Amino acid sequence: MNDAHEANVAAIKSYNDAKSALEKAEQLVKGAQDAADQAKNNVTAAQNGLENAKSAASAYTEAQNNANNAGAKLEDANSALASANTALDAAHEANVNAINNYNAASNAQTAFDDASKEESDAKNSLTSAQNDPLYQYKNAADSANTDSASAAKAFNAYMDAKQENINNPSEWNDEAEQTASEAYDKASKNAADSKQAREEIFNNANHELQKAMSAWRHDPSHENAVALNKAKSVVDNMKNYDTYLEKFNAYMDAKQENINTPNEWNDEAEQAASDAFDTASQKAQATFDTVKAVENAQTAYNKAQEAVKKANNDLEAAQQNLKAAQHQVIVARNNSKKAANDVKVAKANVAAAQTAFDEARNTETNAAEAAAKAGTVDEWQQNVESSEKAAEKAETTLHNAQNALTEAQQNLKAAQHQVIVARDNYKKAANDVKTAKANVAAAQTAFDEARNAETKADEAQAAAQEAFNKAQTAFDEARNAETKADEAAKAANDKLATATKAYDDAENALTKADEAVKTAHQDVLNANQNLKDAQANVEAAQKVVNEAAANAAKASQLLEQANNLLKNIDWNQNANNDSDNNNSGSNSTNDDNIITNNNGSNVNNSSSHAVNNGLVSEKVAVKSNNNNDTKAATLPQTGNENASAIVALGAVSAMFGLGLAAKKREF
Repeated sequence: MNDAHEANVAAIKSYNDAKSALEKAEQLVKGAQDAADQAKNNVTAAQNGLENAKSAASAYTEAQNNANNAGAKLEDANSALASANTALDAAHEANVNAINNYNAASNAQTAFDDASKEESDAKNSLTSAQNDPLYQYKNAADSANTDSASAAKAFNAYMDAKQENINNPSEWNDEAEQTASEAYDKASKNAADSKQAREEIFNNANHELQKAMSAWRHDPSHENAVALNKAKSVVDNMKNYDTYLEKFNAYMDAKQENINTPNEWNDEAEQAASDAFDTASQKAQATFDTVKAVENAQTAYNKAQEAVKKANNDLEAAQQNLKAAQHQVIVARNNSKKAANDVKVAKANVAAAQTAFDEARNTETNAAEAAAKAGTVDEWQQNVESSEKAAEKAETTLHNAQNALTEAQQNLKAAQHQVIVARDNYKKAANDVKTAKANVAAAQTAFDEARNAETKADEAQAAAQEAFNKAQTAFDEARNAETKADEAAKAANDKLATATKAYDDAENALTKADEAVKTAHQDVLNANQNLKDAQANVEAAQKVVNEAAANAAKASQLLEQANNLLKNIDWNQNANNDSDNNNSGSNSTNDDNIITNNNGSNVNNSSSHAVNNGLVSEKVAVKSNNNNDTKAATLPQTGNENASAIVALGAVSAMFGLGLAAKKREF
C-alpha cells in the first residue's frame, strides 16, 4: 500500500511537473521569439563597434608587452624562492629522519617489552596446557605401563638368574642373582611409584567429578550441568586411555603369539585385538588432542623466545645508534635554521618582483579597460560573427521551444493517465494490507502456540535430565555388579582349569593302553568326521552358547554336575575294549586337518583364551546331542560314561566362558 501510495504521489508529482513544463515551454517560446529579434539588432550594433575597437587595440598591445617583462622578473624571483623552499624541505626532512631514528632507538625498548610480555603469555599458555589433568594422566599412565612392563621383565631376569645359581652355584652366579634382585627391586619400586602417581591423578579427577555431581544435585543449574559434564568427560577420557593401553598391550601380545604360533585361530585373535585397539584409539582421541595442544603451546613459546632474542638484539643495536641519532638531530636542526634564513631572503626578493609586476599589470589593466570601452578589433569581429550566430541560434531555439511545447502537452496527458493508474493501484494495495493484517494475526497465534511448545520442551528437557541422573546411578551400580561378576568368573575359570587339568591327566593315562590304539583308530576317524559335521552346525552351537550366557546359574549347575561326574570316574577302567581310548587322535589331526575332541577340550590356564578353546568342546557336545537321543551323549570313539562326563565338562567350559564374554559385551 505504501508503494501504491508513493506511486500515486509520484504520478501526481509527474502531472504537476508536466503542467509546469508546459507553462515553461510556453514562456520559452515567447522568450525565444524575443531573443531572435534581439539577436538581429545585435548584429547591427556589433558591426558599428568594430571600427572603434581597432584604434584601442594598439594601445593595449604596448601595455601588455610591459606587463610580460615584469612577469618574467617575477618568475625568476619565484624560482629562487622555490629553490630556497626545496633546501628548507630537505633540511626539514633530514630533521624528521633524525628524529625518527632517535624515536626508533627509543621504541626498541617498547618492542622488547612487548616481546617479553608475549613470551610470558606463551609460557603461561604452555604451563596451562601442561597442567591439563588429562595430559598429566596420559604421561602418568604411559610411565606406569612402561614401568610395569620393565618390572615384569626384571622379575623374569631375576628368576632366571636365581634358577641359574641353583643349577650352577658359584660366586659369579651369586653376584648375578644379587644384581638381578636389586634391579628387580628398583624396577618394582618404580612401577609402584608410577602406579601410585597414576592413581592419584585419577582419584583427584574422580573427586572433582563427585564434587560437581553433588553441586549439580543441590543446584541443577546450567552452569553446574556444564561443570558436571566437563568433570565427567575428564574421568571418562582417563578411562578411555586406560582401555587404549590395555587394548594396545593385548594387540601386541596377540600379534607376538601369532608370530610365534601362526594359525587360523591366532590370525582371528590378532585381528580382533587389532579392531579393539582401533576402537580404543578413536575413543582416546581427546587425550591425544591434549598432547597436540601442549606441542602447539610449546611451539608458540619457542617462537616467543626467538622474538625476545631478536627484540633484545634490536634494542642493543638501537642503544648503540642512539648517540649517532642525537647528533643527526642537532645537524639537521642547524641546516633547517640556515634554510629558513635563505627562504626569508628569497621571499623578500619575490615581494619586490611582485610589486614591479603588479605595477606593470595595473598599466596593462588600464589599457585593457580603455580598449574594452572602444572594443578590440578581434572582439568586435567576434561580436559580429557571434551576433550572426546568435540570430541563427535564436531561430533554432524558437523551433526547439515549439517542439518542447508539443512534447510538454503530450507529457501532461501521460501524467494524467499515470495519476489514474496510481490511484487504482493504491486501492488494490489497501485491500492487500487488509489481507496481510489478517495473516499477521494468524502468524501471532502460531507464534504463541510455538512459545507454548517451547515451554513444554523445556519441561521435557528437565525430565530428561532427571532420567540422566537415574541412568548415572544405574551405571554405577552396573559397574559394581560387573566387578563382582568378573571376580566370580575368574574363580569359576580357575575351578574349570583345575577340572580340565584332571581330564588331561586322565587322557595321558588312557594313552598308555597300546593294544587299544589300533582298534580305536577307526573310532577316532569317526569322531573327526563328527567334529567336522559339528563345525558345519555353528549356528546351532552358537544358539546353545547364547542360551548358556543368559542362564549363568544353569551353567553353574552344569559345572557342579560335571565335577560330580568327574569325581565318580574310575580313570583305570575301560568300558569298551574294542574302542578303548582315543590315544592316537588326542593330539593329532586326520588327513583333512580336523582338530579332535581331545584337543578341543583343553582349556588354556589364561582366562583370555578360555573362550576360544571352550568353543570347540561346545561344538562337539552339540553334535553329540544331534546324533543321540539320550541325555548322556557318548563319544563315538569310546562310548563310555567317562567320555560323557568329559563332553559335559567341555560344554560347560564353552557356555561359561562365552557367556561371560557375551555379558561383558552387552554391558
